This record gives sequence, C-alpha cells and structure tokens, in this order.
Amino acid sequence: MYYKIKNMFVSIALIVILVGCGATSSDTGDTNTNTNTITATSGDTIISQLNPYKSGYFTNFVTQNGNNFFEHTDNSLHIAFVDDYELYYAKSTDSGKSWKKEKVNTGYDGDIRRASLVVDNNGKVFIGFNVHTKYNYANPTAVSYGYEFNYELYCANNINTIWNIEKIDTFNKSTNSHPNDGAEVADMIIDSNNNLHLFTNYAGWWNYGGVAHEYTRTASLGSWSSSNIIAKYDDTIVDKAFYSYFKAHIKANGDTIVLMQRYKSDGGVNDKLLYAYKISGIWQEPIEINSPNRANARNGHFDMTIDGDEKIQMVYLQDNSSGVPEVLLYSSITSSIIYTGVVGEIINDIKLVSNSIGNLTLLITRKDKSAIVFTKTDTGNWSQQISLNTKDTNGVMYNAVVARTNHLQNHFASLKIAYKKYVEGVTIGSEVNYDSSTLYFYDYEVTPISTPTPTTSTTCSMSGTWNVDGGTQVTTYPINGAEISIPVPDNTLILTDNSSTVSANQHIVTFDPNKAPYIYTLTDDSMERSETNTQTGCNQEIKEVWTITNCTTATISIDILNRCTDSQGDSNGVFNTTAVKQ
Repeated sequence: MYYKIKNMFVSIALIVILVGCGATSSDTGDTNTNTNTITATSGDTIISQLNPYKSGYFTNFVTQNGNNFFEHTDNSLHIAFVDDYELYYAKSTDSGKSWKKEKVNTGYDGDIRRASLVVDNNGKVFIGFNVHTKYNYANPTAVSYGYEFNYELYCANNINTIWNIEKIDTFNKSTNSHPNDGAEVADMIIDSNNNLHLFTNYAGWWNYGGVAHEYTRTASLGSWSSSNIIAKYDDTIVDKAFYSYFKAHIKANGDTIVLMQRYKSDGGVNDKLLYAYKISGIWQEPIEINSPNRANARNGHFDMTIDGDEKIQMVYLQDNSSGVPEVLLYSSITSSIIYTGVVGEIINDIKLVSNSIGNLTLLITRKDKSAIVFTKTDTGNWSQQISLNTKDTNGVMYNAVVARTNHLQNHFASLKIAYKKYVEGVTIGSEVNYDSSTLYFYDYEVTPISTPTPTTSTTCSMSGTWNVDGGTQVTTYPINGAEISIPVPDNTLILTDNSSTVSANQHIVTFDPNKAPYIYTLTDDSMERSETNTQTGCNQEIKEVWTITNCTTATISIDILNRCTDSQGDSNGVFNTTAVKQ
C-alpha cells in the first residue's frame, strides 16, 4: 500500500469561446471547416511522473494553477508544479526535449496547495506557493471545521543558487489567532524594474463578493510590501468570491491589468468576468466585461495576452441561449465567436498566446476529445481548426498550461503546453484516492493557415467521397445528383442532389424523390433553406445552412424548432457537422 506521512516516504482584446458541434466561425463571416491533425515539432516529452495521492475534507492541491510555466529570454523553459502535496521545479534548456526536475525544500512537504512561477529579468526563478499546515498528505487530513481556509503564503527563489523561502502572509500558529481565511496565489508578473508582483484571491469565511490583493517584492530591497486591495465586492450574500485563477499583464510604464472572474450564484450561471486596472500606481474601479451564462464556470475558462505594441487581447467561455458552449474574442466594442461546440461538451481549458506583431494562437482543450488550435494574424481571420495528436492520450489534454514570456524584454514564445493525463478518483469513505499520472510537455509550431475565399462564380461537383464529422466516410454518387449522409442524434438525414453541382443561383435538394424538392438559396459561400412543417399540435421550423469554404469542404448547420400548443411545449435543437471531400 502506498501512503505518506510528513517528511518521510513509507511506500500532482478578450476572446470568448463558444462550444458547439464541431463547426467554427467568426463574426466576419469566415468559416473554419477543415480539421487537420498535426504533431508537435519536438513531440511529446515527459516532464514528470506524478505520484498517487489522496484528497480529504477541504484537503486537495492543484498540480498546475494556470500561471506556473515560463519561457525565459534564453529560451529555457521553467515550470513549478505540485505533486502529492509537495512542490517541484523542472527546467529544460533544449526546447523541452529533456527536463531536469528537483523538489523544492520548503519545509512543508505534505502541506503544499498550489503554486505560480515567474522568471525575472536576470533569469532568477520565483515560485509563489500556498501552505496549509493541517493537510498532512490527507493521510489523514487534520483540517476540521473552522480551519478550512487557513492558507499561508510563501515565495521560493533561487537568487543565491539554492532555494530561499520567504514568508509573505501567515497566521500565528501557536494561538491560531487568525480567522478562517487565507490568500491563494493566483498569478505573478515582473515589471521593467525587476520588481515582483504577486496577486492573490481572498479565500475563506465572510466573503461577500470577492477580494483580490497585490503583494510587491522590491528587487533593490529584497523584501515584500504589505498587500494592496486591487478589487473588492460586498454586494452578494456570504460565500461568493473570486476564482483563484487570475491573468495579469504589466506595461512598460507600470500600468497593470488583471483579468478575473467572480462566483456570484449557485452553479456559476451569473458569474461576472471583469478586470482590475492600475493607472499611475492607483487601482481603478473594476470593469465588468460580461456575465457569461454557463453551467461549468471554473478556473481556466478565460485568458489574456499582450503583444509587442502592448495591445491586450482577451478570450472567454460562455454558453449561448441554447445552452451550447462558445469561445469568443473580446474587444471593447463587440465579441466575436471563434468556436462553437455541441450541447453538453465540456471545455477544460482555453489558452491564448501572441507574438510580437499580434498574431494569435488559441488552444482549446476538451473533456474526452482532442485539443484543438486556431491561429490568427493581426489583421486576418481565424484559421481552420487544427486537432492536436499526442502519443499517450489521443490528443486529450487535462489541466493544460501554456508557457508565458516577458514582453517587456521583447520575448515572445510559440504555443508550448504543459498538460496532465486525466485520472479519475475513487471515493472510499470520506477520502478520494487518485492513481499515478504523468505531466507532459507539447511543443506546437505551425504557420497560420489561410482559409480559401469562395466566390460566387465557383461551380462545385457534389459527387465523390466525403469525410463527414471528422470521421464517417461517405461516398456520394450522381443518381440525378448525389447523396450525402449527415449524422444527427435521432436519425440519418439523406439529401438527394438533383442538379449535381453547386452554382451561383439555386440548389435543388429533395429528401424523397417522390416529394417536392427543397429550394436552397445560394449567397456567396452559403446555401440556405427554411421550412415550416405542420404536425399534430406543432409547427416545426427548420433552418439548414451549408457554408462552402471551397469545393471540397462544407459546414452543415441544422436548427430545428418545434412550436407546440399542447402539453409538449416548445423545444429546439441545433445540429452542426462538417463535410470534407477527398
């Protein structure tokens, strides 16, 4: 049997993301329909094997908190992570092909909760981390009622080649003279003067909407300041707070922006996405961006990046009015949809990186599905969807983090990912047991893909072999045209093409040759029909749109609304799929 006790071994602009049925689009009218599978240039490498562990009453840790991976100006990669309540640091000097790992001797083995990492202008590593002295590897936990959130805040650095542990915020353990709260590390950044800024979320009792703090370590003094409140709310009932994941960026003049999210109601339905902004050393009133309506509001569902001109871009996740998750790019004017998923699809993480001239790369990781990437030039449209392929997890990435850089030193990185293999926990009594896992590195480098622009003069034959919905192979053949099978949840929809070509006028399609044909109106790159069927007590409204990227790719969207006057009530469904012609 595996278990541990302390200190001894006895035997872890804003872009909005909408998740839909595999189709992708932007608000500019471009449609991304091709799905490519790529392999990283350096392949997948293992950063660390992760130990089995337990969780218990208010006792758990975060392997990666979203801001724990950094690329320095010398292209070295640095990562901090928590494994079985212990703090580890790993470094790679060969672009992630190999890693050297070491345990950081904090003096609190078995009690580490979470960690963030940043590398300063001199190449020195700083790791902000949380301790709960009652965790005890959850073997068993000593956390009890009234002590759930007694998180202490420390910072480790290797300024003098060995790890030095600095105390930032703790409570008096001898008298327990501290309320049931603690400062959870949420992000860390370095300014142009090499000062360290650490941002925390207030976790604990008597939280009426959320409080966020900033701690500053002055490089010339080597000491920490008292905390400053950067955002505070007291407009809700008790136990409503910020999530302990922030994203911060600082400009050359010291102005700082911190993106965060509030938990405002049960289920996260009315969570508030907002940012705090420091101008000339003064924190301004937080600005709310959106209230993304969704059922799965958790850490990692937004991100922010900055380019060489200090232009900031933001992305976030929400559910649309039909309950379909979406990813969007945010600007002060409007938000544009990048990705639309399917009902019930779960997005694990969304991450965004920019190069010096504002070209963007967006990573979306999904539960039980391969991770996908979109790229965009500063002035162009979003690329086709690119599915990632990993050696051991079939493209599925869990707890994914991307490497950050210091734009103030004009250093920008391509998409470099650290992710974890998912392991399901097994509940035994009041404990949950997790088996061993693996922390991987994935290097993604690809030139942005341009989407062909269709014209009204293009004529496309529908005959041939198509790959539908990324996998099903369908052969179409000209019997008065062609047949295309479109997979939908309830049945298979057969379309018969009576004209055999897509022209710039109209497209005639019938479900049944013995019935009147449906007329599709073609406008530029889209083919659309609308229909109303009268059923017993119901009117069924169907809108079907084929978006033709070129003569070999199409996105099919079917929107069905049943309007019923009887006890059935109204219902609707949106089905999306893609077809790629070989």
